[in-house]
Amino acid sequence: MSIEIIKMPGLGESVTEASLEKWLTAPNESIQKYDPIAEVMSDKVSTEIPASFTGVVKKLLINEGDMVPIGTPIMEVEVEGSTGKVSVNEVEETSQQPVATPEEKTGKKPRLSPVVARMIEENNLDVEAIQGTGNNGRITKTDVRKFMKSGAKEGIKPPTISEQPQTERPVSSVAKVEEVVPAKEIVTGDDRKIIQKPSATRRMIADRMVKSTTEIPHAWLVVEADVTELVKLRNQLKADYEKENGHKLTYFPFFLQAVARAIRQYPVMNSSWQQDQIIQYKDVNLSIAVATEEYLYVPVIKQIDQRSIAGIASEVNRLSRDIKQGQMKMEDMQGGTFTVNNTGTFGSVQSMGVINYPQAAILQVESIRKELKVVGDNEVAIRDVVNLCLSIDHRILDGLVAGNFLKAVKEQLEAYSVQTSIY
Repeated sequence: MSIEIIKMPGLGESVTEASLEKWLTAPNESIQKYDPIAEVMSDKVSTEIPASFTGVVKKLLINEGDMVPIGTPIMEVEVEGSTGKVSVNEVEETSQQPVATPEEKTGKKPRLSPVVARMIEENNLDVEAIQGTGNNGRITKTDVRKFMKSGAKEGIKPPTISEQPQTERPVSSVAKVEEVVPAKEIVTGDDRKIIQKPSATRRMIADRMVKSTTEIPHAWLVVEADVTELVKLRNQLKADYEKENGHKLTYFPFFLQAVARAIRQYPVMNSSWQQDQIIQYKDVNLSIAVATEEYLYVPVIKQIDQRSIAGIASEVNRLSRDIKQGQMKMEDMQGGTFTVNNTGTFGSVQSMGVINYPQAAILQVESIRKELKVVGDNEVAIRDVVNLCLSIDHRILDGLVAGNFLKAVKEQLEAYSVQTSIY
């Protein structure tokens, strides 16, 4: 017998640490290769990591709730072999697709990913009646949607979780909806306190906020942009756009395009400070804020400067839908180089954002409001205006470049007209 040490696997190129949320095995328990051994969380996405061999768990090296760097030893496993030595076996970087198990290769019914299992249960489908087209016959979301469209779902309830073999836990990097821990009320003398244990997501948000505000010297700038013509353009297009695409055309994609174009003019905005070096990124990957009832998530639109307004709108809709349905993927939460937050959704007119660490800046797009302005030859008119509030990392950016960047965003927004094409 030999002892293998499993390390916290890589969860993406930008992920440096992860929180172990739940062990799915215990000491002295036998595990098979590809069995999920733990749930970990990084970038607000919950992921199950698989075993890379068959053996017996000897020791769990970290506790549930521990945040550890990628590569940290997390488990000792005894495997068959005659060396008697301790070796290190790193779990392969977790991918977006479940790994095929020996059971799947032998022709048994493939196990389900969490998203697919939830779709089947919520829609009262017969799992045995769905034809899987994925790897080794795995049932995909597309397979479920196609089955539902066929109208063959009436009155058939899938097996409950207790009916499924325990060994068929899915390996997935799809986000899971966390249960909020019930608040515990404590009475101390005349004082009443409600104490609630923060969820894994809340702890991660707290860690990120503390890291950003303590390591990054923030500075702030605000400009006002006249978006009267943009409002006219969007009002002209929104009805036909929604009819053709099935989702609304908001103002946000226009702002995102303006920011992406301004970053191309001032690429230093697309940077981060890491280990006393300034890293400037060639791709413009904008992180956007998407709120749920409990948390604020920050998915990423990759190479956004190469997309049309309609293309940006479609991607914003997809990311928002996936997050609210609990179907976001790890890859959609990584690689952001600059963040844009649509604080205007809440009626805000001015705010100071906390930078999304380790990025160099975050732009808050406030609410569009009508104001009396002096225009032309001392004429007074009602105009649609919006505040753009920029927070910068003063180690990388100074007032000159940040001011010029904001001016470029303002000019892009004010250049929209009813003749602008969104395609």
